[in-house]
Amino acid sequence: MKILLVLVFLLSSSVQAHCFVQNEQGTLAPTNDTIDTCTGYWISSASDIRNAQAVEVTPEGFLQAFTFGITLYLTFWYSPFLVGLAKQLIRKM
Repeated sequence: MKILLVLVFLLSSSVQAHCFVQNEQGTLAPTNDTIDTCTGYWISSASDIRNAQAVEVTPEGFLQAFTFGITLYLTFWYSPFLVGLAKQLIRKM
């Protein structure tokens, strides 16, 4: 789920980041440049940075998701075998 949220965040057009360049007074002035043409600083809003940090993928989270997925797969793969085995045992009785 976290990976999906990160992908949605990265692909979303609602990310409000802006290009700033340093002017003669030494202050940062916003420009209308895109990320490809920005020659200054690309600055994201604080809420975007908080959202990005909130959906951080950790090794522990990845391991937990992988373990859950492989367990679910193996359970549904192995369950029909056990049901078939139980049917055979019942028929033999």
